[in-house]
Amino acid sequence: MPSPSTGSKQLRHESVFLLGELVGEKIRVVSSGCRSLQGIEGTIVDETLGTFVIATAARGRKRVSKKGSVFEFGAGARVQRVPGELLYCRPEERTKKLFQTLQKKRKSR
Repeated sequence: MPSPSTGSKQLRHESVFLLGELVGEKIRVVSSGCRSLQGIEGTIVDETLGTFVIATAARGRKRVSKKGSVFEFGAGARVQRVPGELLYCRPEERTKKLFQTLQKKRKSR
């Protein structure tokens, strides 16, 4: 994890990563309102307003709610931990939502 002094750089990198298509990305469910889904890993095969469908090797396809969950994307040193609430939108609206969030943060500085 980055040091506190690089926190803003991490936020910018994380935001840029999230602007792209997430279908096909590796994902791990760090926490979820449904305990049986915690810790599952796989590849995102579909995304809706409020869910990800994750293809796992051991358990098949699982639908995971974005709200109330925390996800990790990537592998190795490039892992990004993201709260599901930040992703709660239609995939095609994510760019607009995240751009507006970044603009608000810049103005508040």
